[in-house]
Amino acid sequence: MSPEVNVKEKLGRHEFAVGYLTRLYEQPLLQGLWDRWGMQEMSYGDQKDKRGWYVCGPGTITLSRIINSKTGIPIVQHGDLNHQEHLRCSPSFFYRPPNGKVEEMCDHDGVEYFNGFGYVTLIDVTGPLTFGDKKGNNNLKGAILLRKIPVAKYYKTIASDYHLYPLKLEDPDYIAMNQYHGIPPSDTDYWNEFYEAKNSDRITSETPFSTRVGQFYANADDRYGLPLAEFIKGFIPGWTGIR
Repeated sequence: MSPEVNVKEKLGRHEFAVGYLTRLYEQPLLQGLWDRWGMQEMSYGDQKDKRGWYVCGPGTITLSRIINSKTGIPIVQHGDLNHQEHLRCSPSFFYRPPNGKVEEMCDHDGVEYFNGFGYVTLIDVTGPLTFGDKKGNNNLKGAILLRKIPVAKYYKTIASDYHLYPLKLEDPDYIAMNQYHGIPPSDTDYWNEFYEAKNSDRITSETPFSTRVGQFYANADDRYGLPLAEFIKGFIPGWTGIR
């Protein structure tokens, strides 16, 4: 149990189900992400490499749809963080490693479960495998992070414990990361569009993005739109969208 959790606090209606489903689908989901995208060639500015575990977007979106489909917990972009039980695909984070190495910095996403009683659980699908304590570990059991935190302490806790910060375009480290990779930083319109899209059925539609940057990312690595919808159906046969 997370040290911040008061055992006398009320649990969300579906809180046990969220943890159970995360562990139930953990290994097939992670293996599916690796098989579908892990060995894909990725061009990142001046550099080319295999994608590896840099699949937080499709991982986050898929798990949020699995939990929503099985429990009916709504996916809400702008919900009441303290009093409404809901799921959210997080606003994008920026991972700043404690060693300060710019080549290890990246943007990152997670699933957030708000229990309606002042707590949020960060469900980080790929962070532990990408840059956390499971990096380089082929054992996928327990690889998805589940961390319950009071809403009031959320951002401070994930910054201190996991080095995740709200992504800010003016952040000198974010700018340095993009300069290192030789690519222009994404603009505000793209990040706003991505945040809206991943919390709606738009992300799995035929045209998930309208911004130029969004269209580039969707087409460049085949992560979003209809290919992602088909990937989700591999875990939820007959899936047609958010409940």
